[in-house]
Amino acid sequence: MSSEWLTQAQTYLKQKEYEQLVDFSQEILGKQTDSAPAYAYLIIAQLAQEDVDAAQATWLECLLHLPEAQHQVILNILEQTATEYHEENPNLACWLRQWIWEIAPENGENLLLFAELLARNHNFQRLQELELAQSLHQLAPASFNLKTLKNTLYIIFKEIEGKVLENWHLELLDLGLKSLEEFPNTVFLSAMVQHHEKGNTELCRSLLEWCLQQEPNNCDFHYFFVGVTYHIKDYRTGLKRARELYELAKTHGTFLHQLDAIDKILQGLSYIRGKEQQEYQKVGQQYIDTLEQVIQLDDQAISEMLEHTVRAPFNVPFLLPYLRDDLVNNQRLKREFVRRITRAVQAKNRVFTHSPRRREKLRVGFLSHTFKKHSVGWLMRWYLRHTNRQKLDFYMYALVNQPDAFAHEYLLPECKACVYYRDPRAMAEQIYKDEIDILIELDSVTLNVVGVVLAHKPAPVMASWLGWDAMGSPAVDYFIVDPYVLPDNAQEHYPETLWRLPHAYIAVDGFEIGVPTLRREDLGIAGDATVFYSAQTSYKRHYETVRFQLEIIKNVPNSYLLIKGIGDQQGIQDLFTDLAQTVGLNPDRLKFLERDVNEYIHRANMGIADVILDTYPYNGATTTLEALWAGVPLVTWVGQQYAARNSYSFLVNCGIEEGIAWSGAEYVEWGIRLGTDALLRQKIRQKLFLSRRTSPLWNGRQFARDFDQMLWQMWQRYQDTQPLV
Repeated sequence: MSSEWLTQAQTYLKQKEYEQLVDFSQEILGKQTDSAPAYAYLIIAQLAQEDVDAAQATWLECLLHLPEAQHQVILNILEQTATEYHEENPNLACWLRQWIWEIAPENGENLLLFAELLARNHNFQRLQELELAQSLHQLAPASFNLKTLKNTLYIIFKEIEGKVLENWHLELLDLGLKSLEEFPNTVFLSAMVQHHEKGNTELCRSLLEWCLQQEPNNCDFHYFFVGVTYHIKDYRTGLKRARELYELAKTHGTFLHQLDAIDKILQGLSYIRGKEQQEYQKVGQQYIDTLEQVIQLDDQAISEMLEHTVRAPFNVPFLLPYLRDDLVNNQRLKREFVRRITRAVQAKNRVFTHSPRRREKLRVGFLSHTFKKHSVGWLMRWYLRHTNRQKLDFYMYALVNQPDAFAHEYLLPECKACVYYRDPRAMAEQIYKDEIDILIELDSVTLNVVGVVLAHKPAPVMASWLGWDAMGSPAVDYFIVDPYVLPDNAQEHYPETLWRLPHAYIAVDGFEIGVPTLRREDLGIAGDATVFYSAQTSYKRHYETVRFQLEIIKNVPNSYLLIKGIGDQQGIQDLFTDLAQTVGLNPDRLKFLERDVNEYIHRANMGIADVILDTYPYNGATTTLEALWAGVPLVTWVGQQYAARNSYSFLVNCGIEEGIAWSGAEYVEWGIRLGTDALLRQKIRQKLFLSRRTSPLWNGRQFARDFDQMLWQMWQRYQDTQPLV
């Protein structure tokens, strides 16, 4: 057969012109009845059209008219085509693999690839009917590659659906355990995909349970089990398992594993609070003390401990600003801890260097796991809408979580490309390959793998923005802030250069607001009562601040406090009601709300409030912006750290001085004053609504100009340090 014929057949196949390929193959067979390749491409075209009967008839013709040696030629072409289209057209590849399996069931490698394709195509009924474990037991071990078996089982367990493991799942797990070394690690990776990509946290937990049955002393398996248990809001089980992890880490783990366990215990106590308050304070101090001990260790000791874990624990300092407002010591602990982990990662991995280059158009990358309906997504969309794309190209680098429908509507259309990876090293390679000039990370220490990406220094200029606080990484050049969100002397505590934008570190054009579902009469609250409101995660419920909030309610006659947020609802109620009795407040004046269906209704329901009471030492950020946009007065306690100054920055940018407190006593005073002075509240509401016309906080277009200018200035600074191009 001529090479021209093969090229034409392959072109039809690639372009999915299957009917033309059928006609073309039959035309060749009309001229050359013994052409095995023509028979092969005819069968391929028929299977691509899912015309199994026609393919079977063609195969029967082959058996009748071709010598046996030619049968193998056909099978070889089918297998080569299945391999070629394994990723590009998995449906076609699956049909081909099934056909090969039915003709050559002794081919174990083909069977495994067929099973993988069934899983990827979510044909689980057919996969179950395949009885893969039993079929492989009957085949010679030499008929398949163990690497293929490992990959097939990994894909099956990352793709399967349902909440619990079924019998056929257990059979495959048993097959992997008997056939493969370190197979629980493979299942662990599948479990992580189920959690982060598929959103099937219940199945993830079932897989982790299986992993723990095989390796009960594996601290990493325990750590992630606790995390996913918290994620499905089973806080008390998670806390119990976190305590077990701590005991395990003392005998079977490293000092870093012990710190991980303390961190997870503190997380659980943060969710539950209530009657666990005394233990929360005790474990919080233990957490700080253990961090102090870790930063005394040398680089070799840190590196050796990291050899015994699957993660680089950049996120360990995450809880510090929730515990206390201590800019100096929180930054010192975070900076020294992150610096040690960064150096350990860099010692084992490539750190990129960058050649000087000139740009007419900057390439700017955003790195995050929150390209979705999340505070980061809601806030950054306005910048992307208003930026000057004639001078800037944007790239999205999504880690761990794939962008959701919100991101596809509001974020990705503004970008040149979006790349998704779970592997931070692969992500760093991609960023470097894309020649990104400025990389802006949006997650800080909320996600471990962000620190791993940054440690590679994949872009010549890197900055932190929006998420949490700066990471404190020696690899990052800048932290984007404003004149208010950090005090004037903050630079001495940050390894990153603080780049202060002229007004606010973020601006939005506004928020979409839905129809309220909350009415005072539904809560038994009279129309002339004063309603205070606090909607925050339980992480932000600081004991002292809650006491001050209750003092405010006690001293404002005919007032109520509405409380809403993520966390153990019974624990949150216990925290507030027990403290209410301590300060002499009737708990009937506390109303505990369920979470709203979506963000739009959440914002609409803020309108029930007369005054919003902010949290301290960790303020609201997006919730504060939403409240100010809704025109609701707010009381905030300003601290020293970034987390304790978000609301202050937003209020100042709106031209609001009322409600800004610099101590606990002032916080109570402002709360009482706003609660008892309806005219003052009305004055603030008017100022807030007028600020929509004049405040830089509500001017996304102006913010985009400032941000664009900042990017070019950052790039110019970098250029000034480089040899002439």
